[in-house]
Amino acid sequence: MASIRSVARAALLALGIASAAVGQAQTFGSSGGTPVSLISAPGSFNPTWFGSAADYSGLFDLSSLLRGAELSISGPAQLEFTLAGFEASYNNAFVVGDQQLNNRLGGESQLGSTFSFRQQSAGPLSFGFLSNGLGSLLQNGFAQVGVFLSQDRQHALIAFNDSFRGDADFDDMLVHVSITPVPEPETALLWLAGLAGLGGWLRHRRGARQVV
Repeated sequence: MASIRSVARAALLALGIASAAVGQAQTFGSSGGTPVSLISAPGSFNPTWFGSAADYSGLFDLSSLLRGAELSISGPAQLEFTLAGFEASYNNAFVVGDQQLNNRLGGESQLGSTFSFRQQSAGPLSFGFLSNGLGSLLQNGFAQVGVFLSQDRQHALIAFNDSFRGDADFDDMLVHVSITPVPEPETALLWLAGLAGLGGWLRHRRGARQVV
């Protein structure tokens, strides 16, 4: 019975350490924007997807999006951006800092290209789109940019419309962004304290066995 209690205590302590190490998961959010039905939009929402279209329709409601919404995050996190799809004949690019995703290079599709970026704090994401059909960087919150959020808010799909006449279906470029939590300093201290406590408890158990 004593050994069962010891195992139970060790398991609970290990669970506490694991919870502290993971930290609180961050989530995406959005503000502003206008709900837009892609079903009735000029053109048709028919991008060429990276992988299966079902992978994205399982995460997002692709029948509607928030046009011009500002995509934000609840706290620091490691973000991964992937070129998930595009339909445009223009050469378009998605830009974050000094990194970018292109829909094609040298005439070749760049679907599946990816990069990581560390968001240092809560707030709006800093990104934009470039198109050879438009002269300026179209940033987060602009009318040509739309947002889909997954139900768990751990994923977002950023949709770009390059304003080509007769085509306003926001499938010219689609970037999937996902979150990997970054533990905060307080979380790291809790993890270290839990690890030290586990080491002390194991030494105590070892010493007790030697006395007996």
